[in-house]
Amino acid sequence: MKYIVILIVLTTLSFSKNLDKVNLYLKWKHQFQFAGFYIAKEKGFFEEEGLDVNIIEPSSNNPINIDKILNEENSFGISDSSLINSVMHGEKLSLIMPILQETPFTFLFLKSSNIKSVNDFKNKRIMLDLNNKENAFAKLFLNKFNINEKNIKVIPSSYDVQDLINKKVDIFNAYISNEPYRLKEEGIEYEYLKSSSLGMNFYGDILFTSIKNEKNNPKRVKSFFNATMKGWQYAFTHIDETIKLILEKYNTQGFSYSKYLFEANSLKELSGINDGTFGKFNFTKINQIISSYFLIDKKLTLKDINNLHIDFLSNERFFIDDKSIVFNKKEIEYLEKKDKITFCVSKGIEPMVFYKNGEFKGISIDFFKMIEKKINKKIQGILTLTPEECDTLLKKKKVDLKPLILTDPNAYSFLKPTVPYYNGYLVLATKISQPYLLDISQLEDKHLGLLKDTEKINTLIKKRFPNLNFVEINGTVENALELIRKDEIYGFLGVSDIISYNIQKYFTHELKIMKRLSDLKDGSIGVVKDDYILHSILNKAILSFSDREKRDIKNKWAYVKEETIIKKEYLINIFFIIFIIILAFFYKQYVLHKSNKQLKIKVNEEVKKNREKDKILFQQMKLASMGEMLNNIAHQWREPLNVINSNVAVIDSIFSKYKIEDKKLENTLTQIESQTKYMSDTIDSFRTFFYPSKEKKEFILSKTIEHVLRIIKFDYEKSNIQINTKILNDKKINGYKGEYIQTVIAILHNSKDAFILNGIKDRRIDICIDNMLTIEDNAGGIDDKLIDRIFEPYFTTKYKNKGTGTGLYMAKMIIENSMNGTLSVEQKKDGTKFKIII
Repeated sequence: MKYIVILIVLTTLSFSKNLDKVNLYLKWKHQFQFAGFYIAKEKGFFEEEGLDVNIIEPSSNNPINIDKILNEENSFGISDSSLINSVMHGEKLSLIMPILQETPFTFLFLKSSNIKSVNDFKNKRIMLDLNNKENAFAKLFLNKFNINEKNIKVIPSSYDVQDLINKKVDIFNAYISNEPYRLKEEGIEYEYLKSSSLGMNFYGDILFTSIKNEKNNPKRVKSFFNATMKGWQYAFTHIDETIKLILEKYNTQGFSYSKYLFEANSLKELSGINDGTFGKFNFTKINQIISSYFLIDKKLTLKDINNLHIDFLSNERFFIDDKSIVFNKKEIEYLEKKDKITFCVSKGIEPMVFYKNGEFKGISIDFFKMIEKKINKKIQGILTLTPEECDTLLKKKKVDLKPLILTDPNAYSFLKPTVPYYNGYLVLATKISQPYLLDISQLEDKHLGLLKDTEKINTLIKKRFPNLNFVEINGTVENALELIRKDEIYGFLGVSDIISYNIQKYFTHELKIMKRLSDLKDGSIGVVKDDYILHSILNKAILSFSDREKRDIKNKWAYVKEETIIKKEYLINIFFIIFIIILAFFYKQYVLHKSNKQLKIKVNEEVKKNREKDKILFQQMKLASMGEMLNNIAHQWREPLNVINSNVAVIDSIFSKYKIEDKKLENTLTQIESQTKYMSDTIDSFRTFFYPSKEKKEFILSKTIEHVLRIIKFDYEKSNIQINTKILNDKKINGYKGEYIQTVIAILHNSKDAFILNGIKDRRIDICIDNMLTIEDNAGGIDDKLIDRIFEPYFTTKYKNKGTGTGLYMAKMIIENSMNGTLSVEQKKDGTKFKIII
């Protein structure tokens, strides 16, 4: 026995030697504010990641500052948004994760003070520590609301809320998780202003390390992140257990259980743990914080911003394939006792959830399969004859779930919706030949279909469009779309994924999605109301889904895949049809051979007409899908455009701050703003072309061309292209100015590319306005064999990586479909001439 004990001790010591020893420096004394780290240490989460973490509490003899973390390669620290200011000043710091999505800094005042808003702060006594670098919140507040020593008295902070109680001050800059507890305990009524309500969106606590530590030890930093995430998820879902741990091992301040409980609940609300944002940085928010620090820190220059280590101000790198779930004790016991989780469906709707070939299928079912893997429990479906039968089973708690219900408003009193796992939008489906609508209100005299079984969604639609004439249709979405094909109704309103799936499956060349009308409410799993534990389990599973996982499921059902079995009789019919076709072919050849030249010309004319119709039909079929594609691209453009504009705002702040007057720089900034506005307008113009929602307006052609030339001036001067403009007879056009600009720019860019491709040195473009617009270049022209194809979608004479072939195609669609004009091209001696007539 003696040797066994020695062996165990030696094994333990051997294992501990393999752990990576690191230090974690707290920003303040032990309290719930650092509970996630205590849990990660005591529950072994750090050890599981190969770390031996020493948690260090600051003291008067051992103050904590950034230099400690920078000088010790194995160290981590906790601070707040002031870290971003330090990075702006050149500190080599890596921000790992925010613990609090919102700063706990707040302005606290007694209810008896009659302070209702920021306007009431004037001429009051406010206790602030303006020398504290971390309290940028207070400085920004004073700056933002133009509060200064002339209209308010600032008193250096004593950090003792007793000064507020004794009315030595009127307003106290406090921590929302700390000082309000004392007022509450003493029965003193108080009010406060949160940072978010003041429009100042700072992070609270942030975990960080040095860039050197992360570059030299990326596995260590990733492991620390993983364990910290687990620790905080556990702490916030086991608050009682966590408080007892702090009282036992970390209560150096001698606080009570109720004090820690108040702190825990306050911090949980600020953490983002309930909405799935916990631990995640948002780049737009970081950019706003950068701008805020620049305004209040006079030592900062534009050079400091340009030298920022942007990669280390985001933590996307830590979230790749990292979606672990921590269940509490009750949840674990629930899953162990539960044999399976059940749901019920009656008819179902493709592709959301439906029953086919003996199994349940659809988007919801694929989400259930992901949940099964995450919770290691089977989710089984029950098919009922009617929706009422399914509801009865749920009311009697014979089944656990309804796969998809509206998150809000919840139409089922006996169900509780989880956090959303699905979102869609409302669309209008019509015949493919219908012209595009600017406004759905034009359809007041048309019959629009709604599916009778989707009662809850119908209520929202009728509320959104009270003046439209709706017809409720029995049956399936396919039945409803069939009524459009037969011209019995004009269109059908429903969820985008459901309609697009059915159009692709049954009506590919006949129907289209005409218009996106609005966002629908989110969709959730409906859980039997009293089953709180299952509700919590499913919430955690859904929050663990990555955006990519959600997108992959939706994309899977964006295209219809049908398995077909060819029967013997089908083959006989096919061969018979082929035989008839062959006979008909030879007969037609015989007839054509005997026909005279006039008949041949007539046939050729008819063939040409049919080809033109095919082209138009093809273009119409592409409109809906291209519109959806451009809508997705728009989401990707918005973020960098916002960043560019934010940086322009920062540069403007420099001019104001240092009273700089430089016309050249000002002109450059104006040009940047013009270009970003043009890019943003490009998004909106194309989105509204495919999803029209604008009214036609009159615009002067010459002024519009001047606007185009301002936009492209720099690029074309750089390319040595001379543009000459001649105005003979100006014209007022009633149409869409933004779309017209896109068309002109597409034509000009086509000329520019031709100059470069053909190596033309003397580059000239002549623009003439004479009750129409002509654009003529000397770029070498277009091959006669190709000129008739330049308006076809995806046709391009450029290298594959230089063009997509959609510019001139969309230009023609804009002029001829949206503005009822004509866009044509003709070959000239040394170039091409485009003509736009409206």
